[in-house]
Amino acid sequence: MSRIKVGLIPKRNARMLLRIALLVSVLGTLLMMAIQAEGVTNCGTTTNYTNCTAYGCIIIKDNDGTNRAIFDGGGFIDVKGSLTQSSVGTPDGNDFIIKDSGGTTVAWIDDSTGNMSLASTATDDTQTTCTPPANSFVVRNKTGSCVAYISSAGAVWSRGRLCYNADI
Repeated sequence: MSRIKVGLIPKRNARMLLRIALLVSVLGTLLMMAIQAEGVTNCGTTTNYTNCTAYGCIIIKDNDGTNRAIFDGGGFIDVKGSLTQSSVGTPDGNDFIIKDSGGTTVAWIDDSTGNMSLASTATDDTQTTCTPPANSFVVRNKTGSCVAYISSAGAVWSRGRLCYNADI
């Protein structure tokens, strides 16, 4: 059996290794921040985030009673279909529709597909205090605190994750 001789690392090499370790740590943190800032998650058909047992839920259903979107009291949102941002499109009379004070559609959930369309963008997983703009559709938890909203400009904000193509 051969033995490996271990010695002390010269001071200049130790400083270099410390710098490399610090750089790797900073880059890892920046990468995680970028991943988190990326926003909404395509969950596929086997995942969802909402928990109605723990938090209570607002459930958007189609005419047949099939779940199309779920907003829970933890600030998590699951959408059955796709998510379209910055392009609201045209809903029909059976969809869940959010309008601004002038009657213009700013967000909607399609009753047949579960697709969500927004005039603006979605911001999720904020873990910060919810401060909805005036005239927003607000989701509150069991204690009455705001956990998510759709603004009158068609922007979604949620304390938890927003998951599209969710298994609901």
